[in-house]
Amino acid sequence: MRDGLEEYMSVAEAYTVLIIDDDQGVREVLADRLRLDEGINVLTATNGREGLNMMETKHPDLVLLDLQMPEKDGLTVLRECHAKGIHSPVIIITAHATMTHAIEAMRLGACDFVMKPFDLDHVVATCKRAFETVVLQRKADLWQARATKYLHQMYPPEIAEALVEGTLEDKNIECTVFFADIVGSMNYESQYSPRRTADLFTKHFTMMHEVVLQSGGWVNNFYGDGMLVVFGIPFGNSTHAGDAIRAGLKMEDALRAAASPIRQKIGINTGTLLLGDVGSRQKPHYSVIGKVVSVAKRLSDMARPGEILIGSETKIMAGAFKTESIGPIDVKGAGSIEVYRVLQNGAPS
Repeated sequence: MRDGLEEYMSVAEAYTVLIIDDDQGVREVLADRLRLDEGINVLTATNGREGLNMMETKHPDLVLLDLQMPEKDGLTVLRECHAKGIHSPVIIITAHATMTHAIEAMRLGACDFVMKPFDLDHVVATCKRAFETVVLQRKADLWQARATKYLHQMYPPEIAEALVEGTLEDKNIECTVFFADIVGSMNYESQYSPRRTADLFTKHFTMMHEVVLQSGGWVNNFYGDGMLVVFGIPFGNSTHAGDAIRAGLKMEDALRAAASPIRQKIGINTGTLLLGDVGSRQKPHYSVIGKVVSVAKRLSDMARPGEILIGSETKIMAGAFKTESIGPIDVKGAGSIEVYRVLQNGAPS
């Protein structure tokens, strides 16, 4: 798609106009002017049925539509366009005797009309105004598609759709929070250039992200040398604790299989937290907040390279994984919690 309106308007052949009129003389004079003098691609149809079929198959940028035609009149064409989801802009060609019908056509979605007998310069000017609308709609569609794609990359589908529709609300939800931090990230930053370090970390996080997606998690954020993942949103489920542990074990398997130089440490905690907007008014950020998150981060901070530490709620909910207790720890604001190490061969069969 071209970026500027002026560039669109200077390349008339980018447009296709469909003329639907049962009067051969009208079709020919309009087609000659638009095609020869304006360089526009022109299609013609002799009646409403044929014209509607061409609108469905050819997708013209603009339609010049007569109201009084055999088989299907202009109003019928407009009604069927609406029913079939055809959105090509339509300019009505009408006579004074059918002015009431022209008004009805505008109500049905026509963007403008020209009167018979028409002035060709006026027709061209009306078409160009419609083309401006085409450009603006194309730009709007492009940005809408880009925004929707971006949101679907950033959020689970249900949250992305709610953000697009403006219906997203904060809510409390039970889920599992998962932090994975690269060990010794400053060593890489001191040995390598920023570009090489970024490439190394990108390769690592791409591999880890794939594991998260396969395990049903959502990467909420990357923060320099770590990643925050949430399992069980947006609706909650009964498997989020086990899914998180399983993802951690698969990550370690993937690093070993890839002979990656990177080591990481993982902290996992389960509980009820707030899922919603926790950013600023200037920069909203849809995320999670609560002591469940703080405890998970504390567990990742205290884990050793290659180690997965989990809280007691995660262990209870996950069930059959093999673990060993490393005793209670005190977490500011959360009190004393029992912590368990997941054994690397601890995935249930």
